[in-house]
Amino acid sequence: SPDYRKGVSCPQCVGRHSEEQLRRFEERERQIELAKRRGHVHIGSDMNEIIQNNKKRKLIEKERQRQKG
Repeated sequence: SPDYRKGVSCPQCVGRHSEEQLRRFEERERQIELAKRRGHVHIGSDMNEIIQNNKKRKLIEKERQRQKG
């Protein structure tokens, strides 16, 4: 359908949201896609798990940098 925009609108909800809401939906979808590309989960994850995974990834990267230089 021409009214479908992933994460933003569908034929059933088109015209029900303000421009501000549509901008927020678009930004949320953009953030989800960026997180996917980085290998992160943007929505629905346990934040403690995300924080721990990020710390581990940073430590691994630091160690790689130390070994290079």
